[in-house]
Amino acid sequence: MKYVLIDKTGTLTEGNFKVTRYNSLKENLNDEDILKISASLEKGSTHPLAIGILSKAREKEINIENASNTH
Repeated sequence: MKYVLIDKTGTLTEGNFKVTRYNSLKENLNDEDILKISASLEKGSTHPLAIGILSKAREKEINIENASNTH
């Protein structure tokens, strides 16, 4: 996976970010895989986008792992 696209509509006007839709465009990764990867990368972050991604993963009861070797 090389790219993640995020539309932040409502973040500034409403003051918060929430995930309303997420889709995988890769045949070997389903939608929940994409959410799990995104949440694992954001684990521990307090950035508003990270909080929204983590909230959606918890709502879907997705196991958030510890990411390693990221740069």
